[in-house]
Amino acid sequence: MGAAIVAMEVAALAVAVLAFGWPVLLVGAPLLVGTLIVLAVVRLGEAVRQWRERRMTRRWGPATVPRGLMTGFFDVASVQDQPAMPAVDLPMLRAARQWSRESAGSLRTGRAAARILELSERLPRRR
Repeated sequence: MGAAIVAMEVAALAVAVLAFGWPVLLVGAPLLVGTLIVLAVVRLGEAVRQWRERRMTRRWGPATVPRGLMTGFFDVASVQDQPAMPAVDLPMLRAARQWSRESAGSLRTGRAAARILELSERLPRRR
């Protein structure tokens, strides 16, 4: 990858010299040298990182979990990991049914409460 970057930069510098003359080298040559320095620093940093990783692997063994910024982000939990669904007939549902029976004919919520009562009667009950 570094070689491709340097090749493209040299090609661009050659075209610029042909189009504008030698003064382009006053800007282009330092940029080419800067690019080479940056690539050398990146390569050296990568070599140090790989050396540290090999040293840690020799000392502690291979890593059991892959490392990285997005590790685990795209993992999908299996069905066994999911919590069980609660039963339909919970104490809260019982209390809501009782409330709807008591308030079915009272106040302005009579029709809504009657509808809630009607729908709650259709729910399966635990026996």
